[in-house]
Amino acid sequence: ERGMRGFLGYFRDCLRLPIYRNFFIAYVLVILATACASPFSVLFARETLGLGLGEMGPIFAWGAVASAVAFVPVGWLCDRRPPLLVTAWTLVALAAGSFLALALVRGREAFFLYTILFALPSVGWALGSLAATMKLFPESRFGEFSSGLNVFGCGALIVGNGAMGFFMDAVHSDYQMVFLWSAVLYLLAAIPMALVYRAWKRAGGPDRYVAPLP
Repeated sequence: ERGMRGFLGYFRDCLRLPIYRNFFIAYVLVILATACASPFSVLFARETLGLGLGEMGPIFAWGAVASAVAFVPVGWLCDRRPPLLVTAWTLVALAAGSFLALALVRGREAFFLYTILFALPSVGWALGSLAATMKLFPESRFGEFSSGLNVFGCGALIVGNGAMGFFMDAVHSDYQMVFLWSAVLYLLAAIPMALVYRAWKRAGGPDRYVAPLP
């Protein structure tokens, strides 16, 4: 019982203040939009577009190359602009890209273009959110908040994979709807992320911010 109280208190500390709670919410929503949707993107390429594994492999390989290249400008941007702002805008870009993919990706060439172009905002979130935790979380509790964030991410994977399966059943395995799933979740994630940025600015921003302790 004492151990359970300590365990719950650990996460209560992480979620007590709105500035951190909203970041956790945004992080969980992005996990649902990305990791839980990724396997169905492969099914979309295979079942809806009719691509074979030999065709998908080079497309995903070029996507990985595009991601590697994207780390350079995104890293440069995160050094010159607040990472919290970078992550908020990349969520808007990810939502817009997913909506465009829903409407426009109908063949191999369009899927290849989507994979390449989507790399930039994807890296923007991946690198920007990591840099944001260093600007946002209290230094004395950084390990606690970071581990709590990852535990919530694992929980999102468990729940989200099941929810994604139910969603696919509801749309009768129309795998193109995976883009709608992701677009809506990215858009929802942008709201708490914008609240985090606003709270961070009010608490001092880039020059005078002192991370509040729960």
